[in-house]
Amino acid sequence: MSMQVKSKPTFRTEDEEREFWADHSPLDYFDLSAAKRASLNASVGYKRSGMNPVSELVIIHGTESSGEETKKLLEANVGREILARYRCLYPSFRTPYQFLSPAADRQMLEILNRNHISRACMLGFSGGAQFAHRFTLMHPEIIVLAVCLSAGCWTSPAGKSYGMMVEEGWFDKEPWSGTEVTMALSRKAPHGPRNTKWIIGCGSLDKASRISSAKRFFSEIASGASDYFEYSASHEWPKGEDAVRLFDLLEKRRREM
Repeated sequence: MSMQVKSKPTFRTEDEEREFWADHSPLDYFDLSAAKRASLNASVGYKRSGMNPVSELVIIHGTESSGEETKKLLEANVGREILARYRCLYPSFRTPYQFLSPAADRQMLEILNRNHISRACMLGFSGGAQFAHRFTLMHPEIIVLAVCLSAGCWTSPAGKSYGMMVEEGWFDKEPWSGTEVTMALSRKAPHGPRNTKWIIGCGSLDKASRISSAKRFFSEIASGASDYFEYSASHEWPKGEDAVRLFDLLEKRRREM
């Protein structure tokens, strides 16, 4: 029996909407029960390939980037042949998407719903890793494999935030001092990490605070289904052999599902 989808309420103000979504799951307001594989809208960057289950890979851009820029960068760094293993989506979000703002959460769910996707892998770098790990913790029934690299701030399943942005006082200034960000910093995962597979990593030449916080988050969600991925770079996507090594690991974990 499919779950009854609730009707979305009408909000008088943005503050009222933020308060509502802080206590309600957007998943209750979108119908994913009839999800099935289908062609994806070209506007989100679709590559048709892959014969294995869960071939959908949602790739989340970093701050001050976009889905289209990330698509071009990965095609150059990773190669089209490797990316062709997956059905890739490259959505674009607005800050503070990094902290899973209600608008970004709804946008992601709407993209999945519109394209009839009920389960997917998700890959994010920097601000994209912030979004990816928070979305995964809130929706572990959707994301079966999360790859999160070089996040500036992590929020544990218990609702504890830490990392470079905390240590450097970013949350005392705009655009990081708003209500949506503040709420996200203490948001607990309703079901914990559950059975999601994780690949957590950071460039070995990145800031010490990014490296240590990535390892801390990894230790908090570590299980037999988790990997820590270190690569030789500062604050940037893996390139060359490191990029191939990352996607080989992603493919290995995906095939185990």
